[in-house]
Amino acid sequence: MIGVFSTVVSQSRLTRIRLVTIDNPAFRVHYRITFAILLACTTLVCSRQYIGEHIRCIATGVPNNVVNTYCFFTATYTVPDTNHSAHPGVGPVHWDSRTVRHSYYQWVPFVLFGQALLFYLPHLIWRSYEAGTIKLLVNGLQRLYLKVDGDKDVAVSGAMTIPSEATRWAKMREVMTHLDTVTRFRMNRNWAAVLIACEVLNLVNVVFQMKLMDKFLGGQFYGYGLHAFDDDNGDRLFDRVFPKMTKCDFHKFGPSGTMQTHDAMCVMALNIINEKIYAVLWFWFVLVLLPV
Repeated sequence: MIGVFSTVVSQSRLTRIRLVTIDNPAFRVHYRITFAILLACTTLVCSRQYIGEHIRCIATGVPNNVVNTYCFFTATYTVPDTNHSAHPGVGPVHWDSRTVRHSYYQWVPFVLFGQALLFYLPHLIWRSYEAGTIKLLVNGLQRLYLKVDGDKDVAVSGAMTIPSEATRWAKMREVMTHLDTVTRFRMNRNWAAVLIACEVLNLVNVVFQMKLMDKFLGGQFYGYGLHAFDDDNGDRLFDRVFPKMTKCDFHKFGPSGTMQTHDAMCVMALNIINEKIYAVLWFWFVLVLLPV
């Protein structure tokens, strides 16, 4: 997956400085900054999964590598109403105990990567429709206020040249021809409509993604940032949404064919990163939503 992220980053050209801009700063916050933040979070989560230990479970009578893999792919759970236990949510389970299953950690990198692509989509639509026309109209106009006497352009450094009087007027006539074509066929009206539609799509995308993350985290995202750094509720909120210790039941047959249940306790090391990622995303999404 990391190779896929590298390809997307190279194609998006985030670090490339453009002399011609086809949108506004608020638009660029979505497909440059937010896109880069989500890709960075995705890479961080993937690096932790493939380099470090994402889950480590303890169970009696079952090989550790087996129970680790099983509990990661089948989801773990906590018991929220457990009191006087060594770890929040980890304790004995009775017939009337309420349990909360946790399987989101399997999908975190994929969801973050999908969110990044959604933030880039409005820019991709606008850029495909605009198709470089604005750059064609203004290309070379940055230096038209400069001119040199004579019939030849003067090279200053590298690809930069100062146009001659003849080149200057030729460029101006070319621009006027393009502007006349745009005005005659009313292409600018369509541009405005598509650009406004993409701006609205940015707004819809932010609202949709906040709802998506709230659903993804079991209805805990909307108030996550408000209480994340609260001394009284912060730790309890983190432990409830991203528990560090969870339970897992591993079933297998005994020597005589009787079903045996092995109670496992799992350390969710990856949740230490996940809780910080979603706290940062909560504040960032609020900041992105305000100017839109």
